[in-house]
Amino acid sequence: MSANHWGLCKMDEAELGLDVAKWQPNVPWAQLPELGVRWCIVKGWHSRWRTAEGPAQYEAARAAGLVAGEYAWLEPEQSLDL
Repeated sequence: MSANHWGLCKMDEAELGLDVAKWQPNVPWAQLPELGVRWCIVKGWHSRWRTAEGPAQYEAARAAGLVAGEYAWLEPEQSLDL
């Protein structure tokens, strides 16, 4: 398995994907499909709060033609009760 500073990982013949959050503010979205990236997962939530960057990163991934999804980061001591 290998990875670079964007969080890209590739294992054997698995599809290349990307995990992004606020720590990756300048992702070259338009270049990713050319590099073989097919999907992206975006940190959209931290506990119960929407991340500031999540919606824009998700939309940028979709605009680049990537399959995109979001995830929520939960702290172990926090409840999911709303």
